[in-house]
Amino acid sequence: MDAPIPSRVHSIPKIGRHWLDLNLELVGIGWNWNWNWSGIGWNWLELELVGIGIGWNWLELVGIGWNWLELELELVWNWLELTWNSSGIDSK
Repeated sequence: MDAPIPSRVHSIPKIGRHWLDLNLELVGIGWNWNWNWSGIGWNWLELELVGIGIGWNWLELVGIGWNWLELELELVWNWLELTWNSSGIDSK
């Protein structure tokens, strides 16, 4: 289940390589990628709002979802939809 993440994430101190570790670290230290990379948000709670607002968040970087809340409920469905759409398969 290990998903590769961009090298930019590795520049953030104490962040794990696995996306689950990344999520736990973000929650634990109260940081997010937006604060470090674009200065838009200051904590993981804001990740949902700013991630949706700019259409880009750390989960999109590893290609598994649009926001951390969707990850819990719709990870598989979102990933399959992206796969079907990118390969031209009708998902209906």
